[in-house]
Amino acid sequence: MFQLDHIVHVTDDPKQAVFDMQALGFHAVIGGEHENWGTHNGLCYFGLTYLEFLGMKDTRIAEKVTDNTLIQQLVAENNNGLARLALRTRNLPQAMEHFRSHELQVTGPVEGSRRQPDGTLLQWAMLFVNESESDPFKLPFIIDWKMSDQERKNELERQHLAPHPAGRIDLADVRIAASNSETSAALWQKLFGAKRANAFYDEALGAKCVRILLGEKALTFCQPVKDNDLKRFLTTRGERPFQLVFQGTGVNKTVSFHGALYQFEP
Repeated sequence: MFQLDHIVHVTDDPKQAVFDMQALGFHAVIGGEHENWGTHNGLCYFGLTYLEFLGMKDTRIAEKVTDNTLIQQLVAENNNGLARLALRTRNLPQAMEHFRSHELQVTGPVEGSRRQPDGTLLQWAMLFVNESESDPFKLPFIIDWKMSDQERKNELERQHLAPHPAGRIDLADVRIAASNSETSAALWQKLFGAKRANAFYDEALGAKCVRILLGEKALTFCQPVKDNDLKRFLTTRGERPFQLVFQGTGVNKTVSFHGALYQFEP
């Protein structure tokens, strides 16, 4: 029912994030403005899955938004870095009933739109799921582009899709800080139909990790077992994505990028 659609990376300057991605050998583009939410963005695609660099354009508008918890998260947290995941579906009513059957609070569908650089208006609908009042931004939100994947691919090829100058780069893994990696992985398996891949210890992160697959995309929950940077991130930011892994870059390094960790692998 669900596929990984995009990863929201909050930044003070989406345009600069696009330029910085281009300097690293990625094809990235200016997205446009969300006029009703007071935000704007930049985009970097890996097939139908993409990175959204989201920033505040008009704080006065954003602070008045009541039905979009992503914008509320942007206003409340005010942090640069990876913020949240979005999962794609073609059946929001069915998704709504699915989450309610698990006794979760659901907001939506919420209509969204963005004015693109060529002047056209892109439209979609979203569903926001709240598992915990103590951390209302922990779970992904759901998006419906109101078109099939093939139709969307055709539209993206017209607007945005192009090869990355650095090579055939793919988004290989999204790493998410977790208080309990087994529990979080099991929850995402239950709620989103993900499949368990493997469990392992990551020496570099000092973390017990559980990897799941959502369609063809890997998500890895990382539970710190030491007093380290990951533990401090979990304490201050909660269960959020903190690192992206890109393969096919031709280099082997980890960089700090607008408040997040980007790991590049050959």
